[in-house]
Amino acid sequence: MSHGSLDTDTVESYREAGALLAETMNEARKMIEPGQSHLEVAEWAESHIRDQGAGLAFPVNISVDEEASHATPGPDDETTFGEEMICLDIGVHVDGYIADAAVTVDHTGTPEMVEAAEMALEAAIDRVAPGQSAGEIGAAIENVIRDYEYTPVLNLSGHGVERYDAHTGPTIPNRGVDRSNTLEVGDAIAIEPFATDGRGKVGEGSTEEIFEIQQERSVRDRRARQVLEQIAEMDEVPFAARWLEGSGTDMALRRLKQRNVIKGYPVLKEQSDTLVSQAEHTLLVTEDGCEVTTTGIHGFDWLDVSLGAVWVTVPDRGAVFVGGSCRPWAILRAWFSIRSLARILISGGERPCASARSRPIREVHICRGVSIVVYGDGQVVRTVADRVGRAWGRPHRRLSVLCASGAWRGPRFSNSRTDTTQLRDFE
Repeated sequence: MSHGSLDTDTVESYREAGALLAETMNEARKMIEPGQSHLEVAEWAESHIRDQGAGLAFPVNISVDEEASHATPGPDDETTFGEEMICLDIGVHVDGYIADAAVTVDHTGTPEMVEAAEMALEAAIDRVAPGQSAGEIGAAIENVIRDYEYTPVLNLSGHGVERYDAHTGPTIPNRGVDRSNTLEVGDAIAIEPFATDGRGKVGEGSTEEIFEIQQERSVRDRRARQVLEQIAEMDEVPFAARWLEGSGTDMALRRLKQRNVIKGYPVLKEQSDTLVSQAEHTLLVTEDGCEVTTTGIHGFDWLDVSLGAVWVTVPDRGAVFVGGSCRPWAILRAWFSIRSLARILISGGERPCASARSRPIREVHICRGVSIVVYGDGQVVRTVADRVGRAWGRPHRRLSVLCASGAWRGPRFSNSRTDTTQLRDFE
């Protein structure tokens, strides 16, 4: 897998940042429950990243309901989570090389909006390749979100990520456009679809807690100079007001803004009483497609979309490869393999029971301890996955893992080893 102009050390830094982000994200998202403090979640995630020797590419963003981006707790913020839709956006850098990813946690009873953003992200990733236009990727995002009867946020987009800069070119729109950039091998990009039940356009709110150095300029105010000294130690990345120590910080920040030394990032919001969901991954464009560096945070990360593979996962026994190929006849052949294999698994490796032998494929999911994932072309695949999810009380979840010449490999595009315990925790 060639990464073009990116050298080995650079690629490894991107991967390390992505792996740490995924680990942090999966722990932080568990903390997002009604009554939990926004500040505690943000500070835990930021401290965990720093404790691992990495840096923050930007403050942890916690956007609620109509908020889409740039929301982070202020100093001594006592806000707690409620029955809301929460977007958690985290940025990590290793030696300046950035991973940027986001998930949505829903406590509103609107899981379809969360799924719309995730499926749009999956469709976008499937189209990433050298020579692909960003506009065509945007069209894929828009089509999926509109199929869910939601609206993409049209004035937010994905972007490039370069060393110490989380927002560079190329722009990856969340809608189809005729004229756009073309992806090249070695591009590092973050794709982030937003879905909403609002108008599909965000504006600036009145809250501003994230800032960034804009230019070096002398200032007379003593406190402003002290704050500027602290900012200088922050890797020239966006910072949160709560990261600054000492009194009089708000006034110092206002004076620095007046002098155009720093700029602020107001919270970006949809219309009141609407919801926004977000899903984001960071990718490296390779000669044969892409490598997702932040894999392991979205449900589709546990599938291999290239083989149309079928897996049966049994706790304490690992994963068993059943069939592959995206051709319809091969998927049907794999279904018959599932039936045969399920009989063995149901009976614990002994002689199959009569009831198992007679069950249609769509009911295999009722077997205790067995989860099934099918991937292929067509609605039938989503139907099978949906039935499995509903039987387990988790609608629309496609469970299990990947592929690769009959070997257990872990999350999509990852070389790390994964066991069934980790998989169950993720689900």
